[in-house]
This record gives sequence, C-alpha cells and structure tokens, in this order.
Amino acid sequence: MRNTLIFGSLLFLFFAVIFAPAGLMRTAFDQVPGAVLTEPSGTLWEGSGRIYLNEQSLGLLAWDFSPGRMFAGSLSYEFSITGPEHDLTGEIAVSLSATALQVSGEIAAPLVNDWLAPYDIAITGTVQLDTARVSVVDGYPKGAEGRVHWSGGTVRYTLSGRTSSATLPPLVAYLDEGPEGPSAIVFAQSGQTPLIKAELLENGFAKVGITKLLTKLLDNPWPGSDSDHVIVLEVEEQVL
Repeated sequence: MRNTLIFGSLLFLFFAVIFAPAGLMRTAFDQVPGAVLTEPSGTLWEGSGRIYLNEQSLGLLAWDFSPGRMFAGSLSYEFSITGPEHDLTGEIAVSLSATALQVSGEIAAPLVNDWLAPYDIAITGTVQLDTARVSVVDGYPKGAEGRVHWSGGTVRYTLSGRTSSATLPPLVAYLDEGPEGPSAIVFAQSGQTPLIKAELLENGFAKVGITKLLTKLLDNPWPGSDSDHVIVLEVEEQVL
C-alpha cells in the first residue's frame, strides 16, 4: 500500500511538471523590465502567448524548452516573435537571479517609430538585429553585446519646436557593457567616427550623446571648431 502511494505521488508529480500550464511563463518575464505576457496557451515547455514591452505589442511569442542548460542551473528556451512588421528568433535562459536574452531578426520602421514617437523621431527602412545579447541581473539590465544595423533612409525629428528631416547612410550600433549598464556606439556603416554614444545608468536613466559629425549628417551642423568625434549634445531621461 505504501509503495502504491509513493508511486502514485511520483506519477502525479511527473504529469504536473510535464503539463505545467503556460501561464507559469509569466514568472520569467517579471525579470525583464517592461515585459508582459498575456493570453498564454500550451504548456510551460512548449507554448505561445502575446508579448508586450513597455505597453507596446510585439506580437505572437512561441517558445520551446531547450534542456541543454538545466545542468548549469537555468531554464533555457528557444523562441520566435512574429508580427506584421517584424520577425525575430532567439534564446532566453532564466535562472533564479539572472536572465540572458539573445535575439536576431528584422524589424520594420513602423514598429521602431512607435518606440521613437515620444521623442519626436521617425525613420524609414529596416532594423536588423545581429545576435544582440542582453543580460538582466536581479531585474536590471547589466550588459549587452552584438550589433544592430539600420538600412539607412529618411529621418524626421523635432528640435526646439522645429521639424526637420535628413537622409542618413546605413548605420551600425555596437552593443557593449558600460561602467553601469548596457552601452552602444553608433557609426555610419562605412565610417570610423562615432555618431551616437548611449549608456544605461544604474539610476535607470539613459544617457545619449551625439557627436558633431551627426549634426552635419542631419544638415544642422553644430557651430564651432570642435572635431567631428566630439559629443556636442547630451541628454538624459529616465527609462526604468
């Protein structure tokens, strides 16, 4: 009788794990600032749901458990995120204190412009993520690596109440780990002079600086005799 109870309990536990509901996946998103999973279906190991980042819909998320990292103390999943304006694939590994996210794929300008709208900026073209990686520790982004390419095209922006536009060449952003959090340096794809330097600070503020060369490319050159690589305008805004 005792053996039967033990066997029954183990069998129940086995099926409880195998058929764990997809809703449990929400716990993983608690470690990613601004990320929310809704309408989960399937199981914790293979399923789908709608994903939002900072209240912006990213489309349909599908995931498939990858057992390779279990011995390293983390749960790892391969995933895809599809929508009318993007197609992304990647891998996410979740442990008790950290999340490692890797993403590749393409995002069309309309979705990017939804994120840029609060800053009165709009672009054309497409953005390509080239194995972009972000690490999140205790709910806060700590590091990044990889590259982000923009195909180039028209940029519309508002500065001091005046709306302007310019045509920029293809750009590439190199992601790295800064002193306080993820950082990025943006270059023209065929250039060696930085255009933008950005960093996420520990206080949740993002610091973005633009160089004199970018002001020239935007047909609004910064006055003075500074070299092209010098940051001539820098702003900070709380994002987390």
